[in-house]
Amino acid sequence: MKYFKDGNNEVYGYSADGSQDAFIKTGLTAITNEEAQALMNPVVPLTEADYTLATQRLLDAGANAQGYDSMLALVSYAASTCASFKAEADAGIAWRDSVWTAANGLIAQLKAGTMAEVPLAAFLALLPAATWPATS
Repeated sequence: MKYFKDGNNEVYGYSADGSQDAFIKTGLTAITNEEAQALMNPVVPLTEADYTLATQRLLDAGANAQGYDSMLALVSYAASTCASFKAEADAGIAWRDSVWTAANGLIAQLKAGTMAEVPLAAFLALLPAATWPATS
């Protein structure tokens, strides 16, 4: 494939065998495959909202793994008269608090520029793991 771009960085691709050369618009600039890919698939920096949403999804996934619809549903059992539900809720609250404390600290470092941007998976790996009560 031969790639070209116009003044607005719109990418055009034509067959490498020359069979489409007659269709190449005038005024286009030839570019490499790498340049074309970079223009067609720009890297968008992550935002605070991206990290926040990923953190909440991590918490909800942890609650889901324990059989609850969400972290909110899990922590709603904090005053349960059922000991196992209350124990899970207490563990969920402790985990939620430690995760948000760590996440907010990391986000503050990202915003301040004292920490380089990291992919979401790497960010989540920096957060505390859940510790759930043993089931009986």
